Amino acid sequence: MTDNTSLTQKPKMPIPGQGFKKGIAANREQANSVIEKLDPNTVPNRIGLVFDDSGSMAGQQIEDAKIGVKNFTQASNYQDTSIALYPLNKDEKPLTVDYDILNLFVLGLTAGNGTPLYTKLVDMIDNEKITRAVVFSDGSPTDSKLLGSAESWDSKPKDFAVSCITKYTDKEVPIDTIFIGQEHDSGYKEMQEIARLTNGVFVHFTDTNKLAQNLKYLAPRYRALLTSADLKEKIQKGETV
Repeated sequence: MTDNTSLTQKPKMPIPGQGFKKGIAANREQANSVIEKLDPNTVPNRIGLVFDDSGSMAGQQIEDAKIGVKNFTQASNYQDTSIALYPLNKDEKPLTVDYDILNLFVLGLTAGNGTPLYTKLVDMIDNEKITRAVVFSDGSPTDSKLLGSAESWDSKPKDFAVSCITKYTDKEVPIDTIFIGQEHDSGYKEMQEIARLTNGVFVHFTDTNKLAQNLKYLAPRYRALLTSADLKEKIQKGETV
């Protein structure tokens, strides 16, 4: 009599060259099949992220920023959210729903040079079909100013900043801004004003460690929390809510 119990049956062997895919490998393969079918220019949430890679972000600061972006992508859903990454001093990564590739791109960024914030914002709104922008910086723009005296403007006049903001308001694309530093530092009021003029959200972190922890709260699923003054204050302090 043949014993057909599970203890004596031979295990099913994989087809040569294929094998069994489990866990992370299987999940990644499934995700890839979905990603290939998605158009990053038509998903509901299309976020343009301006990454401050200026000289003042050198060292641990830029490493914290990279962690912040990774946490941001982990808090996002690739099936309804695409992300473009525009470093201030490097070539951009256009809208994508492949967050792994995006984070690999971010890992290669280094800090150096200035803060051409408005130039990058213009490039992004002109070249990407974004529904919202998210900008973080620890300094003041070096390519124009909405605030300050004429002597503080650099190579481009004040109306360059105004024309940049107009591009966003005309398309009804809000700019969420994050300033890293102290309230009296150069750039704080500028970032606050950009958010106000475009109906965006302004967030203040005193250091990049808080950015690393809580940049994720500007991802679509969590952004509504910032409308609560109490929750926003906790997030700005680096607390998890």
